[in-house]
Amino acid sequence: MLKYSNITRALSTPVAPELLATRKQGGVELTYIPWHHAANIFDEVCDRYESTWDWTINSVEELEKSKCVVVGTVTIEGVSRTATGIEEIEGVKFGDPDRKSVV
Repeated sequence: MLKYSNITRALSTPVAPELLATRKQGGVELTYIPWHHAANIFDEVCDRYESTWDWTINSVEELEKSKCVVVGTVTIEGVSRTATGIEEIEGVKFGDPDRKSVV
């Protein structure tokens, strides 16, 4: 469990501002870390502690014919955390709704 604690501590450090992106959604500007940057951080940190990580998309579903809901799980050292992303289907201007849901 010490290895997992070290990995989570390393992943809890602030993300470099140049890795962050913003987008406007529902009149609000959101700051987020694009998936490819997050994956690189996971790779670097897990390599440092001679570990691996895994990301699994559990489901992609349409909700009320207007939203895309994605459920995904990340696993590190046998410990899993699941999260849900949701995105409006109509009016999508950047990327596919299922890709934006898990950003």
